Amino acid sequence: MTRLTLKSAPSARLSLDGITPDRLAGLKEAEIAKLELPLGNQTAPLGDWFSVADVGTEGLLLDAVGNRLDRIGGGMKSGTIVVEGNAGAYLGCRMSGGSIHVAGSAGYGVACAMSGGTIEISRDVGDFAGSAEPGERYGMSGGTLLIGGDAGERLGDRMKGGLIVVEGQAGGGAAARMVAGTLIIAGKLGRDFGVAMHRGSVVALGGIAELPICFGDSGPQDLVVFRLWAAELRRLGMAEIADRLTALDRWVGDQAVSGKGELLLPS
Repeated sequence: MTRLTLKSAPSARLSLDGITPDRLAGLKEAEIAKLELPLGNQTAPLGDWFSVADVGTEGLLLDAVGNRLDRIGGGMKSGTIVVEGNAGAYLGCRMSGGSIHVAGSAGYGVACAMSGGTIEISRDVGDFAGSAEPGERYGMSGGTLLIGGDAGERLGDRMKGGLIVVEGQAGGGAAARMVAGTLIIAGKLGRDFGVAMHRGSVVALGGIAELPICFGDSGPQDLVVFRLWAAELRRLGMAEIADRLTALDRWVGDQAVSGKGELLLPS
């Protein structure tokens, strides 16, 4: 495993896009230190900001990082990244495989355009988790995002697939323009839910701040898919949330755009 230890907090936002286990495999410490990193509108060698050490196992360990380090795991295809601390914006952006584990919180745009792999964050995430990159049509299309705390606003915006589980609450505007995928929120869901939602499933086990007016009541349901979700949650170590996936009330919308997305709430 390659260990990168931040020497000092950067004065501007520092991007680690492309610094992934698959790219670093086979490189010596001196070669890794020469890799260029975007710093604001300039670049700087990785060794100017990080001390590099090979600790003998596969993967990448980021030590003493902070919320100004963006795009950790950007474009990752395989391997494991462990972040000991907080992460900045766009964690796991365009990730297609492997796993990222963050001991703290993460910023804006986590799992942006993610298509595979697993991201696990111990605490909170910022706005637009699971969303699209700027200028792109669709957001997260595959993989799994596990959030141990709260999620910010616009969770799953333009989401096209995959699974997001939030152990805490989710902010306003979740599932806006959602096309497919599944959101499971253990806490309360914020206002302005599901604007222009077309398809996909959202489970809000803690209820919702306000029911959207363009969603129609389909009554209580006890669907087979609830048990499939519960089995997956137990596999992920989230048995307490899985046990709450019993009969739920189903609301369908956004009917303003002839949407068939579903919002599932406790009966």
